[in-house]
Amino acid sequence: MTFFLTGYGLSFGQREITVRVIDQQTKNPIKNANVVILGTTNGTFTNAMGFFKLNLTTTQKKIVISHVSYVTAPIDVPDNLGSFTVPLHKPFFQIPINLKEYPTAFDTTKLKRSETKNPNSGQETWVVVEALPDYPGGLQGFKDYFGNNFNYPESELMKNTYGVTRLEFTIDKSGDYKSVRCLPDSTGDICNEFKRILTVIPKWTPAEQRGEKIDHEMAFPIWYGPNDYWKKKIKEIKKAKN
Repeated sequence: MTFFLTGYGLSFGQREITVRVIDQQTKNPIKNANVVILGTTNGTFTNAMGFFKLNLTTTQKKIVISHVSYVTAPIDVPDNLGSFTVPLHKPFFQIPINLKEYPTAFDTTKLKRSETKNPNSGQETWVVVEALPDYPGGLQGFKDYFGNNFNYPESELMKNTYGVTRLEFTIDKSGDYKSVRCLPDSTGDICNEFKRILTVIPKWTPAEQRGEKIDHEMAFPIWYGPNDYWKKKIKEIKKAKN
């Protein structure tokens, strides 16, 4: 089994640790996670099986393991263990969309993708290379495009249905939407409308971890209910049926 080493030798007063990083839920290994000794620029990254090795001095008690798809936090290194496993968990997203604010004046031609620059460029440090999925215009651009493409299902509109649905999906390695689901209801007209919107709006630039494109899970709590615009539509529908 091959490990990625940090490149500095083991000397007196140092100890070597062997660590495996896994997904807390699936127990699968996490590849290309960045690893840095807290307070230093010494680092490495996990291999395809989730393993890495590091040499620590007696005073170095914490490491930081980061991955774009997982929560980053300092890890305490056990004093009495040379090898151990670290489970990482995925973050809980709270990026709300309030459909009561839409439709609005919205110019799709102004949507541009952000330009990311490496702040460590040119420095002799361990570079943490990871990038979140990017949507043209950022998260606000996604909210605006989503909200302005929402067509209230007539069956729900006429009942003045309102509520909140958690929309979850994965941005895959190509930037496409997959595994689209709604909580709590994935079969109703509102959820079907959310799924339809994702078939017509632009793709994302996929997430990257150490230069490799990866899948990334997204979640949006979405509030919906008739606003002045849709209340006017209700009157128009009723008038047309009379």
